[in-house]
Amino acid sequence: MVKQRRRSTSSIPRKRHAHTTLPDVIKIGFYPVCDAAPILIAQHLGFFRKNGLNVILKKEIGWATLQKKLENGQFQAAHGPASFLFQPWQNSPSPNLKLQTAYILNVQGTAITLSSHFLSLGVKNGIQLSQYLENEDRDKILKIGVASHFSAHKILVLDWLEKCKIPIDIVEFVVLPPRQMPRNLSSHNIDAFCADEPWNNYCVLQGTGFCEVTSPEFLHHQHPEKVLLTTRLFAKKNAETLAAMTKAIHQAAILCDKPEYNRDVAKILSRHLDVEPAIIESSFSSVYAFGAERNRAQKKFLHFTGEIVNRPTLEKGEWLKDGLVKHGLIPAQNAPSRREINAIFRNDIYNEIFES
Repeated sequence: MVKQRRRSTSSIPRKRHAHTTLPDVIKIGFYPVCDAAPILIAQHLGFFRKNGLNVILKKEIGWATLQKKLENGQFQAAHGPASFLFQPWQNSPSPNLKLQTAYILNVQGTAITLSSHFLSLGVKNGIQLSQYLENEDRDKILKIGVASHFSAHKILVLDWLEKCKIPIDIVEFVVLPPRQMPRNLSSHNIDAFCADEPWNNYCVLQGTGFCEVTSPEFLHHQHPEKVLLTTRLFAKKNAETLAAMTKAIHQAAILCDKPEYNRDVAKILSRHLDVEPAIIESSFSSVYAFGAERNRAQKKFLHFTGEIVNRPTLEKGEWLKDGLVKHGLIPAQNAPSRREINAIFRNDIYNEIFES
């Protein structure tokens, strides 16, 4: 646990602003993982206030409650998985309550971690795990933690299992909040998990797990991970507010992508994630700690800014849709069309915000 500090020691320059009358409070929900950094840094440095917004951030204990509060109007916006954009497409009774995004918060930043128990069995990667399960432990059920059955994380795991030739019929998926993955791995309730940072690095640095693979290294380069979510109704009625919010977050995202600020960003995030700054900083490092005596360069593991990152393109939406359909997570006949994906991934609003 990290103790709260009375005063910030960050070297990131905090903005000072003259007193102004701000509009009604805007509530933004987030889940405490590293890729919430642009939203947390935007609040810490006063970027929302600078853009004329009175923002309160609300930390949630699970993705499901965050989504529900966004849909029922308790939150005006939220940091959330891109897969959320397809759930309301199927379930929401009102078109106005469906979710959309005009800004991708980050790409990549996901990894698969295996229990350190496998190292004592001579297993150091997915191929060796497949061979061990086939030759040494045919009765074993491989339990893998994911945050949701309907997620990019599950797509990544299913693609990894396919690549490593691990049969799906010996796998049991266990749905857990990301921050509960390390405890369940160390107590052997699960054998592996796919999650956001800092939880992979947490297990590596605690010695309870080792990272088998990261999303940019082996799984899917530049896959959309978290997005800035709003309902269609909010975006339609509050175009100027959405633009100001997005610009403030983008200002912070630029800082989050600069290596010289990694330590300062980690200190700020530690207050929200309840994790030591050193573990968070390791998640941002260009040399990723894989464990199992493997540390190697991992360029742009967590990637927050750039045209290829932030723009909510049709291609990003189709990657997610295709993965969900491929693995039977949504029926092909119910999958959204290109027109419907364009109504969810709002590249048109992104253009209005950044080209005006």
